[in-house]
Amino acid sequence: MPDDARASPQKPDQPAKGDDGFDEITYLRAFSDVLDAVDRGDLTSGYEHYRQAGKLEGRLDKPEYRLLLAGDDRQPLAPAARATTTTPSVSTDTLVISRSGAILLLGWADDRGNALTGITVMSGGKPYGVWTSFPRLRRVDVGRALDGAADYPYGFWVFAAPNQRRNSESGAAAGECLIELHFAGGAVAEMRRTPQMINDRDLRTAVMTRLAGMVPAEARSIADPVGLDGRIGTALVEFNRSISHASLPGMITERFGPRRSHYRASIIVPLDHGHEHLCLQSCIFGQSRDIEDYEFIYIVNQSSDMEPIAKAARIAERTYGLPQTLILQPAEIDAGTGQNAAARLAQSNRLIFVRPEVFPRDPDWARQHTDLLAHLPERQTRLFGAAHYYDNGALRHAGLYFEHDMHVDSIADAVTRHPALRIEAYGRGAPAWADQFTRSRAVPSVSAAFMSVDRAWFEKLGAFSESYQAGQYEDTDLCLRSLREGVPPWLHAIRMWQLDMTGPTASRLSEAGAILNRWLFYHRWASFIVPDLLGKSPSLAG
Repeated sequence: MPDDARASPQKPDQPAKGDDGFDEITYLRAFSDVLDAVDRGDLTSGYEHYRQAGKLEGRLDKPEYRLLLAGDDRQPLAPAARATTTTPSVSTDTLVISRSGAILLLGWADDRGNALTGITVMSGGKPYGVWTSFPRLRRVDVGRALDGAADYPYGFWVFAAPNQRRNSESGAAAGECLIELHFAGGAVAEMRRTPQMINDRDLRTAVMTRLAGMVPAEARSIADPVGLDGRIGTALVEFNRSISHASLPGMITERFGPRRSHYRASIIVPLDHGHEHLCLQSCIFGQSRDIEDYEFIYIVNQSSDMEPIAKAARIAERTYGLPQTLILQPAEIDAGTGQNAAARLAQSNRLIFVRPEVFPRDPDWARQHTDLLAHLPERQTRLFGAAHYYDNGALRHAGLYFEHDMHVDSIADAVTRHPALRIEAYGRGAPAWADQFTRSRAVPSVSAAFMSVDRAWFEKLGAFSESYQAGQYEDTDLCLRSLREGVPPWLHAIRMWQLDMTGPTASRLSEAGAILNRWLFYHRWASFIVPDLLGKSPSLAG
């Protein structure tokens, strides 16, 4: 066991209690909304909330506060009581704090007979982090070491992103921290541990690797809308976003070919599969009619690809006459942030987002695109997608819709069901002649494999969300925000090949990003989608 644990009948370093019975740590432990507000920086302390609102709300008289306060004030156990009172076996495996103040704690507790209800990390007599809800995970190793009950979720982990309070205290937290595990029966297990201090990127890697490294049953539990709701999901999203934004100043731009002051449209491509895709797209797109009115912006965030792609862009511009702009970004910049940065550099009022494995089937697709904008009602062209085909000619997708899904999981002696959402494609596998799928119509969502959007509308919607990881869900998130504003996305009969090309093997970070994305999408949109937007024929104002 990494740590020894002992029972603590009374916590040391208690802040002084006011005459009215207020206690800061107990108040934060009792009211997670106050603690979250403190974590976000909306409040400087729990006492500030109490003075502003909590006193009028009678929070000190609420049972969750009084019970915790009574536990704080209990006296040492009498000998007879000690003989019959058992403190659960506990341990902490990891305590890591970043220089900016983010914190990760992993451990386990055998709380089968006395539920773990709260976790506090104290530094310098102050609560560095307090959690009253947190994911529980199976720990087969713990179960085998105890009595063989491997199916029980002994494990726990908590995470908090940096905020102003923790950032200022991160230096103090580099010393010994006091970890307290609180149980429903009143017992408190204490462990003292010196945290490992690392930078934000290494801590992010540790957290996301932990998320990706869970066994499948654990992954199902954590991916549901409950598993990440104990502040971990929100904290991870904010932490990833802060790292991405901190890397933006490192972005540079390279341009090849003569520049115009304005283009008919800007084609934005995230090049995440290597330089050969730029060559292929330049060759095939370069044969399109009216393509001279379009500019190409390629996003590159892999350092090993930057020099080969720059050479390929120079050759493509000279060979096909297509103006090329390369945005060379640090790898830490997420997909949504990167595409938004590219959109800001675009020299047109029309943005077309295209995946690197997508190519036009028809040489006059650009003219078709121009005609759609010129002749259709504006509401039908503010945001639209295209029909995509496999290399064998079968339809790959022609718009997206939503279905209700369910994860079923078994933990110890209980079977639980977790609701989820599934994104499906209209017409997948249909023959090329099945034009009922490719006719122009409003759809719940379209894919950013090819997405054409009016730049002013894109900006009004707030651009792509910068909360998703690894290029997933930000397109559907944008479509749903448009739909919420009364303008559904449309599918028009522009035809594109979307080929299956070998790319880099998915990393642990991208696997964890997929789990986090599924949780975030459900967390944001389930109430909007269910039940009215479910199924192939939802009611859409178009």
